[in-house]
Amino acid sequence: MGNKRSNGEGSAKWITKNGIKYWSITITTGNDPLTGNQLRKDIYGKTQKEAKDKLKAYQENYVKNNDNSILGDLYYEWLWNTKKQQLKQSSFEKWEGIYRNYIKSNKGLNNKKLIDIDTLQLQKITNQLLKDHTVSQIRTMNNCLSTFFKYAISINKLKHNPMEGITYPKNHEVPEEKINYITEKEQKVLTHALRGDELEGIVLIALMCGLRLGEAMALQNKDIDFDNRIININKSVKYVWTGKFKVTTNKKTNVKTNKKTYEYKLTIPKTKKSVREVPFPKMLIPILKKLIIQNKENKLLYGELYFDNEIIFCRNNGEYIDSKQPNRHLKIALKRAGIKTDIHYHSLRHIFITNCVYRDIGIKTIMNWVGHTDTKTTYLIYAEVNKDKDMKEYAKINAMFE
Repeated sequence: MGNKRSNGEGSAKWITKNGIKYWSITITTGNDPLTGNQLRKDIYGKTQKEAKDKLKAYQENYVKNNDNSILGDLYYEWLWNTKKQQLKQSSFEKWEGIYRNYIKSNKGLNNKKLIDIDTLQLQKITNQLLKDHTVSQIRTMNNCLSTFFKYAISINKLKHNPMEGITYPKNHEVPEEKINYITEKEQKVLTHALRGDELEGIVLIALMCGLRLGEAMALQNKDIDFDNRIININKSVKYVWTGKFKVTTNKKTNVKTNKKTYEYKLTIPKTKKSVREVPFPKMLIPILKKLIIQNKENKLLYGELYFDNEIIFCRNNGEYIDSKQPNRHLKIALKRAGIKTDIHYHSLRHIFITNCVYRDIGIKTIMNWVGHTDTKTTYLIYAEVNKDKDMKEYAKINAMFE
């Protein structure tokens, strides 16, 4: 039975050649520039150790003397021809964005020979980026690079992963986005201001149930259990890049540019926690039922031109609504209600969590309702609200000495 192979060793097995038994190791040395097919090389030894020693010598000599790959070029080819096949479209867009914004735009990375990249240089780039970015953001970028370097090792372009020695600060001050809250009284005024608005339902479902916008946009008739007042969340809608470009011409300058084309697409949740059941208040029953009836009427009206996705929050022809619209309608309703606090659609989700905490609903129940896998966000809101509640409790002590 063969020894366990280390990273970059390729596939190995015993073969017989010209009557002699050899330990054969097959490695990938790159890709054919015309066909894109992988190029392979066989290395033989009468013993496993001899073959492995030959492999090591070959790799050191090949990488040192024969590889002139430029990081940016190889990363681009790997991203589009290999990695893209493994990713969801929305994830690929994130990876492509990291390449375009952090690798292609950085000459110290993009134009440098792959074998000349070292840990010290990557650490300097990391330290510089941390001046304007969070540790989480830079870790994400570096993880993408690290995955690429592992690929480069597997095709014999590198011997070691230069990302493995990167360190990050333990205490990195990051300005956190402030989530504004509106009082219970303001929330009630807001619900009145939304009456009659065509997007009343999708705004209220965030405020009263804590749904993300993509989750609300994906809701279908079958996902609503009116008898038990339960919403089944099992999918999401995302506005994703199709991977294609559309040529547009500037009318004033006549300059042509490639513009990305996007589409709304149903996706499955990233985590098991996102698939969940959430209760909803009685107030939403007539609102949701009215939308379902309207959609059925529009289906009859539009006939074959109707996009029958059975989604609840949709345009008259059944297509997905513009994901920017709910926030616009929220802003209009806030102005109509005379509420000056600046909140956006996602703020409603945080307000829902805050409402739950104020009513002493258990943190595990809240996390189940909102689909949190990371406890950080829930605990931050939980701690902040409880701090406020504690101060109100202390007012009882304060009153003793007035």
